[in-house]
Amino acid sequence: MHPHQQQQHRLSVLYKHIHPHFQPAQSSPRSLSLNSTAATLNASGAQHHHGDSSTGGSVQHSNNNASSGYQASTHQTAGSPAHHKKLYAITPSIVPRSFKSNLPNELQKSLKTIGWGFQDTEFLMKTNGDVTVTGRRYPVLSAKSLPNFRDFFEKEAGLDSDKLSLAQAYEDIIAKVPKENIYEPFLNDIKRESCYKYLVQDAESRLMHSHGHSLQEIFRLRYGKFNRVVDLVLYPESHEQVEQIVKLATKYKDHVCLIPYGGGTTVTQALLCPEGETRCIVSIDTHEMNRILWVDKQNNTACIQAGCTGVQIHDQLKERGVVLGHEPDSWEFSTMGGWVATRASGMKKNRYGNIEDFLLHAKVVTPQGTIDCKGVHARKSHGPDVMEMILGSEGCFGIVTECIVSIQGYPRSKKYGAIVFPNFESGVNCLREVYEKGLRPAALRLVDNMNFRMGSSLKERRFGFDKRMHAFEDAIKKIYVTKMKGMREDQICAATMCLEGDTHEVNHQEKRIYQIAAKYGGINGGSEAGKQGFLLTHVIAYLRDYAMSYYFLAESFETSVPWAKVVGCVEAVKQRIREEGKRRGIIDPQPWVCARISQSYGPGACCYFYFGFVFKGLKDPVKVFSEIEDAARDEILNHGGALSHHHGVGKLRRRWMSEMWSETGFKLIQDFKDNIDPDNLFAANNMNIKPAQITDQEEFVVRDYAGQQFDDIQDEDESSTSSDDEEEEEAQSASDEDDDSDDE
Repeated sequence: MHPHQQQQHRLSVLYKHIHPHFQPAQSSPRSLSLNSTAATLNASGAQHHHGDSSTGGSVQHSNNNASSGYQASTHQTAGSPAHHKKLYAITPSIVPRSFKSNLPNELQKSLKTIGWGFQDTEFLMKTNGDVTVTGRRYPVLSAKSLPNFRDFFEKEAGLDSDKLSLAQAYEDIIAKVPKENIYEPFLNDIKRESCYKYLVQDAESRLMHSHGHSLQEIFRLRYGKFNRVVDLVLYPESHEQVEQIVKLATKYKDHVCLIPYGGGTTVTQALLCPEGETRCIVSIDTHEMNRILWVDKQNNTACIQAGCTGVQIHDQLKERGVVLGHEPDSWEFSTMGGWVATRASGMKKNRYGNIEDFLLHAKVVTPQGTIDCKGVHARKSHGPDVMEMILGSEGCFGIVTECIVSIQGYPRSKKYGAIVFPNFESGVNCLREVYEKGLRPAALRLVDNMNFRMGSSLKERRFGFDKRMHAFEDAIKKIYVTKMKGMREDQICAATMCLEGDTHEVNHQEKRIYQIAAKYGGINGGSEAGKQGFLLTHVIAYLRDYAMSYYFLAESFETSVPWAKVVGCVEAVKQRIREEGKRRGIIDPQPWVCARISQSYGPGACCYFYFGFVFKGLKDPVKVFSEIEDAARDEILNHGGALSHHHGVGKLRRRWMSEMWSETGFKLIQDFKDNIDPDNLFAANNMNIKPAQITDQEEFVVRDYAGQQFDDIQDEDESSTSSDDEEEEEAQSASDEDDDSDDE
């Protein structure tokens, strides 16, 4: 057997040893393809998401909801056992199919325990070297065979597909979860008041509520452990229940503290538990507060519970013929309350606004009582707006329970488009003029050349006449772009756009945008390319899990920069990342980095970066990664960029927080915390507003990793692999027979 096939078989056997019931999706080589010059571009990204237990893993219901019943379900992965031989797992969901999840919420049960997104979706390698995306959830890539994917990442990013970095088994993660620290008087009062729908304290639930999706946290899930996790998880389903929980927690403030939990998609370590916290840490999960309480179409407003995800909001409002329009990359999982807490932005902000634009009011439960406002107004002059202190507060002041937002009629027309530019600067200049001319496409996003070429690696495999036709079309397009238009392949950039509104408005904006683009050498890439590029956003977030399985660390970060400094900032950050990597021995291959412009404003734009590097051989890869990421952030600030555009501060960026304000301004934020929560009941300790309570040990957890422990885990994986030789031989015999029958 060919060495490549031997390696793939080795990975397959090893994975089946961990996950014996894996059922991959079938490949669908003749699915709909992209069909324009910029068809393979990608203008997308990921934002900007689970010890022993005294309860034996049970879920406890409030007495008021006992009749509703809870039954754990086993997630069904798309695909058929008959096709097992065709796919080899690279970034698996570690939980075996026989595992009975203790999570009471149906959405949460469908998510990966390690890594991003749904269990039924992951990038996997096939025996022929093609990569596919499992499941049927994302038509733009799901079940398609991607023949160029592997080659691109091996060449451009340095991934070695023959060196596998397996994550630890989920059972091992659970075994490392510290024993819960329950304060019984509080627990007894909570049960007596029945102020929750679900109450859980099993290890799986506690772990999931103790982390987000930063690189550092996912690394610990894959290879290490968390020294401190929440002790108890409550799922309220109303504002009144949250008020009761906070009231009881305040009663026992010396023994209990709270951390709100929305979608869990944070990439700033905002959910990490302070290791020095000795009180019982209670996670307040808002997922069961997932209803739209009312819609007032006459006044264009709606009241939405804080636990509604973006998809739930969209679907419920669409039934009423209206739309909110807020669609962050994480909208399948992130919640209304989380958007408020992080001052979120969405892909379609040009038309529908950011959170601060459409949020009219929010109810917030604090230790001092509920922050509320009399009446709902389009605008008010009632003195300082308290909501401005709640926006971006990251769970430090209280819990958001209900939000009143402005809504719009559901768009009658929607169009997609793509523009190919000769270079990044031309694209930036076009985006700036589009905004200056008052044009407001729902989304207009520009990707650099590396992003553009990465998109090209996502072309699906074709066969027969279809393959020959697409090869001919691609050749013609290449000649047109490079020879006739004079664009260089190593500089080409592209933008995707989405236009929404009435038909006349959409057509007018489309025409004007293409006219402006032509001034900067841009050419029409076609509507299908724009649609495919725009829809890739949600599936691209799964790429990091694939990369980590090959010793590759990767993360995204963002900022907003004045227009005059956008191009310079992007180039400087890329160069700084490469230089910092070189200083730490990351030379061949050097760090991989790319950028895009995702939102436009009058004064500037949102710049979004991705970077990563091969970490095999590094004793403490997370420490190295964090140092390079910090250096990139310093470079952004040196170029007049913001600390964050929409991800927030959390713990990851809190050391810069005091530099963002004058001493008086930062003290005002601290004083607000001290007055509204003097006992630090909401104890996430984000944004450095409680610096005295942040320990050196906690800083170690956030930024470093015990390298020797990581080395030990890898040694165990290699031993496990070598012990499976006999199983490999038996499975190989059957696999060869199956491959022969397939060839026939």
